[in-house]
Amino acid sequence: MNTLVLKFGGTSVKDAAAMQNVFSIINNDIPKIVVSSACSGITDALLALLNFAADKQTNLMYEKLDFIDNHHKKVIEDLFNSSDMYNQVMARYNELFNELKKYIESIHFLNEKTLKSIDKVVSYGEIFSTTILHFYCISQGINSIWLDARKFMKTDSNFTSANLQFDLSKSELQNQLDENIFDEIGLAITQGFIGSDLQNTTTTLGRGGSDYSASLIGKMINADEIQIWTDVDGILSADPRIVQDAHTIPQMEFNEVRQLAFFGAKVLHPSTLLPAIEQGIPIKVMNTFNPDNQGTTILTTIQDDSARLHSVVYLQTKRIEFPLASVNNFAAKSAEILQYFTYSKVYFTNIIPEGMSVWVDTKFNPRQVISDSTNFQEFAQINLIAITGKNINNELIDSINKLLIDKLASIIFISNRKNLVIIEQIEYKDIDLLQKINELIKQK
Repeated sequence: MNTLVLKFGGTSVKDAAAMQNVFSIINNDIPKIVVSSACSGITDALLALLNFAADKQTNLMYEKLDFIDNHHKKVIEDLFNSSDMYNQVMARYNELFNELKKYIESIHFLNEKTLKSIDKVVSYGEIFSTTILHFYCISQGINSIWLDARKFMKTDSNFTSANLQFDLSKSELQNQLDENIFDEIGLAITQGFIGSDLQNTTTTLGRGGSDYSASLIGKMINADEIQIWTDVDGILSADPRIVQDAHTIPQMEFNEVRQLAFFGAKVLHPSTLLPAIEQGIPIKVMNTFNPDNQGTTILTTIQDDSARLHSVVYLQTKRIEFPLASVNNFAAKSAEILQYFTYSKVYFTNIIPEGMSVWVDTKFNPRQVISDSTNFQEFAQINLIAITGKNINNELIDSINKLLIDKLASIIFISNRKNLVIIEQIEYKDIDLLQKINELIKQK
C-alpha cells in the first residue's frame, strides 16, 4: 500500500483557519492516514478541568467546561457554511461533549481522580478535533473515514504512559482499514496519543504521544513517508530566537536529531520516531503555515558522503572536576563518582587517569550529593556548544577552530562517527560565536 502518514500538531489544528490549512495540504489523490492532536491548549484545559472536578472547585470546573465547549463551537461555526452540514457536525459534537460533561460531573460527585480518569478525560481533545476535521473534509467534497484510535491502538493498562501491543494493533488497524474500504476512499482521519487496553478502557501513550502514534501507524502500514506538520520550517541550523538567519536543514540523519534533542534543542523527541526509523521510513518535518518550505527529511542514513555541518545548539552547564591521580583503584572510584549523578542531567564526561570531568545541568548542587571524602572542584558558567553534521573532516574542524580564537573556547570532543563536535566555552551565551558557527554551517 503506497500510503503517507501525516501528523498535525495542536497549533496546526488550533482554530478554523488552521484546519483550512490542513485541508489544503491533504486535499490530493495520494492515499493517506491523517493523525491529529487536540486543538492547541485543549489538553491542558482538560487536565485543569479534571483537577477542578476532583477538588470540588465547582465554579472553576464549569468555567473550564464552557471554555472547552466555546472553543470547539467557534471552530465549527467558522468552518461550516451549509446549514445541513453545520447541523450534522454540531449534533455529533454536542453528543461527544455531553459525554465529557457527564463524566466530569461524576468525577466531581465522587471527588476522585485516577490515572484511568486522566486518560479518559484528555482523550476528548483528539476526538473533538478529528471529528471536526473529518466533517470539514466531507463538506468540501472529499470523502474521509473517521477512525477511532481506541479500536486499533491496543495497549497495556499502564494508564497515562501505556505501552503499545504492536502486532495486535497492526492487525486491528488493517481490519479497520478493510472494513471502511480505505483502498477506495484513500483518506482516513484518526487521533494521536490515545488507545485502549484489552478491556477497551481508554489509555494514552503519554504527552507528546501523537508523534509516536504517527510513527507507529507508519510502521504498521509500511508507509512510504511520515510527515510531521508543525508551526516551524523543519529543523533549523540554530535556535532562531538567538541566532539570526537560521535556515532549514534539508536532510538530517536520525542520530543527529537524537543528539540535538539530548543537548536541549527544541526538536522532535527521537524516541517517538524510532518505530519509523527501524522500518527505514523517511520522516519529513514541515510547517503547516508555510507548506511550500521543503522542511527537513530525517533518514536513517544520508547516502551522500560529502562533509557538511548541519546544526548548532548551546546550553549552560557547570563542570565538576574530580582529581584521581592519587587514587589506587581508578576504575572503582570513577564508577563511584558517576553514581552521584544518577538523578541529574549529565551532558558529557571525560575520564583520564589524572581525573574525571563531568558537565552537568546548572541545577546540580554537588554539596548535597557528593560525600565529604571525595575531592572535587566546581566550575560554574560553562557553555557547551554542540555542532552536528556528517563526515566532519579536518578541514571543517580547522574552520571551527578558527572561530574559537580569543573566545575562551575549545573543542573537547569529536565523535568517532564524525557527526558531532562539542565545544566548551567559559562564559555564558556568546551570541557572536553562535552566529559565526551558523554562518559557517550555511557556507559548508
